[in-house]
Amino acid sequence: MPPKAARGTTYLVTGASGFIGSYLAQTLMDGGDTVRTLTRAGWSGPPAVPLTHRYYGSLPGAVPPAAFEGVDVVVHCAAASQGTDRFLHMINCEGTLNLARAAVAAGTRAFIFLSSQSAHSTAVSGYGRSKYAAERELLGLQGLKVVTLRPGLVWGPGRRGLFHQMGGTVGRLPFIPLLDGGRSLVQPVHVADLCRVILTCAGKSSELAGAVLPVGDPEGLTLASFLQLIALAQRGQRKLVVTVPWALVYAPVRAAEALGIPLPIHTNNLAGLRSVARMETAPSLARLNLGLRPVSI
Repeated sequence: MPPKAARGTTYLVTGASGFIGSYLAQTLMDGGDTVRTLTRAGWSGPPAVPLTHRYYGSLPGAVPPAAFEGVDVVVHCAAASQGTDRFLHMINCEGTLNLARAAVAAGTRAFIFLSSQSAHSTAVSGYGRSKYAAERELLGLQGLKVVTLRPGLVWGPGRRGLFHQMGGTVGRLPFIPLLDGGRSLVQPVHVADLCRVILTCAGKSSELAGAVLPVGDPEGLTLASFLQLIALAQRGQRKLVVTVPWALVYAPVRAAEALGIPLPIHTNNLAGLRSVARMETAPSLARLNLGLRPVSI
């Protein structure tokens, strides 16, 4: 069994009302840890974090110092996924660095940063570029053990996040419309497995400090295959895939964003889908001594 942080550890989880953050916060509390949360607003339902442990603020700078008092590990799940390049950099890079500096000032031991599969030196999307910039800035930070995770597509129970949006789209439509036929690669990781990875990183933060660890199914599968698994789980049968040309979607989505019209997909999603590169996740999983459950929705 891989080492984990000692039970009774105090965590600060950002983005705790989101898909990953809410599952992580509940998992930590169920295991006997103390959880504090940092979100932009309150929420109802799980995770059942005591009101006294909920802190509110917004990135990049409106973060209450009291949230960090007595915290052993910060897990930074919060992020902006759409907006201008400047906005994404401000939230995902400048905001992340400000959180990390506040953790250093409070004497926090470790900082676990949830980055993205799209974060790399040649990232096409503003989201991927902002996450990669944050990774680089964190590497230069002194006084804190930083571990960066690059998860693939996170799936599992819940009514939040990209996976839930995908399930809703597959369920509503009689067919599955996919850019370029859904040939893009996805490397899924179940949210419970990602939480196991986070716990392990917290326990091995001294050994893993400075590491950037890709996490997801080592082989991966096409987006079309992944969505067909969702269709089979929902209705017991596959659905017709309709190939949608890239140009037919990108221009209207970009126009909608310019007009402030909310859509379930945005240009950063589209750009990211076109530039997904396979992550070599097997070395990371071996280093953590962890395996991932098969993708079986």
